[in-house]
Amino acid sequence: MNRHLGQSPIRQAALGLAVLGVTTWLHAGCSISDIQASPIEDYPPELFATQTTTTAEPQPELQRYEMPLYFIDDEAALVLVERPWPDEPTMQNALDALSGGPTEDERAENQGIRSEMVGLDLVPRVESFSNGELRIRVGPRLREMGTDKADRLKLVVTQFTCTSVAVNADVVRVRLVDEEGSIPFSGPTTTPIDVSSVDAVGGCQTAEELAAQQLPPPPPAPAPTPPLGGPR
Repeated sequence: MNRHLGQSPIRQAALGLAVLGVTTWLHAGCSISDIQASPIEDYPPELFATQTTTTAEPQPELQRYEMPLYFIDDEAALVLVERPWPDEPTMQNALDALSGGPTEDERAENQGIRSEMVGLDLVPRVESFSNGELRIRVGPRLREMGTDKADRLKLVVTQFTCTSVAVNADVVRVRLVDEEGSIPFSGPTTTPIDVSSVDAVGGCQTAEELAAQQLPPPPPAPAPTPPLGGPR
């Protein structure tokens, strides 16, 4: 039976050298009694070390984030896009993304979507957030749209409002401001308002949600057929 089975290669080599040394000693005319044992401190500690198997620790799974963005389709309806994001998105991240418009992949997946802010040079910036009201400072061109492009202004306000509420659920009102103050827009009535909300822009319902509401109700289930022969 091999008594060295399971020992480390270093220990096996050391034992082999020891046997060879004893054999050489005996051939030289020395007796076993002439051999003096060396103290254990004279040997390197790795000769007596026990082999251990290391197991790699599992790496923690990276948390995935998505940034909700509301764009506009060909029918002037909202389209919600969940854009992958490397960390938790901020409100300013979302405003910059709206100004830049949808990516190529997002346009390929949702034909015809766009952002009404592209080309307006609004450079939106979060000015403050207090008591549920988010103030966004924008460039002067947005106010100019209120005279002859009121419909487009309403879409821009809708994108700002719905995206802000989706990014931060604590947002209740959105106020767009420039150097002259709050920017009015057409609300649910003909009277212009200068602060937006989910209700003011129609509920932030997407085109998909609106289409689902227009589907006809399913037909009623057929009545059960009585057994043949009638009751007994």
